[in-house]
Amino acid sequence: TCMAAAWQTTSDRDKKRDIRSVDDISAVDKVRQLHFYTYSMRDNDTHIPLGIMADEAPNEILGADGKSINLYSYISLCAKAVQELSDEVASLKREIEKLKGDDKNG
Repeated sequence: TCMAAAWQTTSDRDKKRDIRSVDDISAVDKVRQLHFYTYSMRDNDTHIPLGIMADEAPNEILGADGKSINLYSYISLCAKAVQELSDEVASLKREIEKLKGDDKNG
């Protein structure tokens, strides 16, 4: 267990290299494929009210050991999924407005 008042991850562009966009990844599809569980840890009986299993997680969010989840990557994947869904909602709103306009003119 790790407890902290705040957790910060270095994310300044000047601290990074090999930066590539990930527009080709559908975060919504990756999040949709996740299975969520409630469980207790074997070594200390800590109860986890909601979580995923590393062996079922997409490679993009796995920790370096392949048996953990990189929380920064996980949060980033979820944020990208929200962006994708927001774009989809905006597109659907435009389509609805267009259909309403067509209905008024019809």
